[in-house]
Amino acid sequence: MNTITCLEQLGIGMTFDVATLKGHVRRLAEEHPDNVYNKPDGIGPCVYGSGTCTDGSVGCIVGQGLKAMGVDPVALDEYVGEEPSGIDDILDDAGLARDPWLSDVQAAQDEGRTWARAVRYADDRK
Repeated sequence: MNTITCLEQLGIGMTFDVATLKGHVRRLAEEHPDNVYNKPDGIGPCVYGSGTCTDGSVGCIVGQGLKAMGVDPVALDEYVGEEPSGIDDILDDAGLARDPWLSDVQAAQDEGRTWARAVRYADDRK
């Protein structure tokens, strides 16, 4: 099943399709290919609602994709708490299968790759 039918577990209470999230992530990489996410100091993996990108936007590429779908990244950060959380953890909590492509994009941008390079990295790993 690839549809999150209810993110009430995450305190968001909305419905979205993982394929739609992937489409938003691709669009963001196409529109901002040279964008690089800068994690807040002292944070390991990305944070959905904080950290400034080189284009001045806030949040990692997955967080911005979720925001484009109507998810409040700050609420998502509150849900995941003090420990940074990857998209796999969120999908697990929602009872959905992990999406390797999203995980690869997120990991690549956490390593400092541009968004275009992060998407290419994930595409190449398919």
